[in-house]
Amino acid sequence: MGKDIGTVFGAIGTTACAVGSVVTFGQVDAINNATDKCAEFTEKNWNDSNVKNTGAMIGTSVAVVATAG
Repeated sequence: MGKDIGTVFGAIGTTACAVGSVVTFGQVDAINNATDKCAEFTEKNWNDSNVKNTGAMIGTSVAVVATAG
């Protein structure tokens, strides 16, 4: 559950930092670095989240049923 919440807040942070980067035309290194760190945090939490794992399991199950025959 914590990884799922971390993914949501990480995505919000990444979006906010990316908007800041666009507004400053990518000229502020601190904002660019923050965007990178937020994106890494979000990716790490996404890879460990229940949402991703559940979605992958459902998708694999559907593919197995669809191709069985």
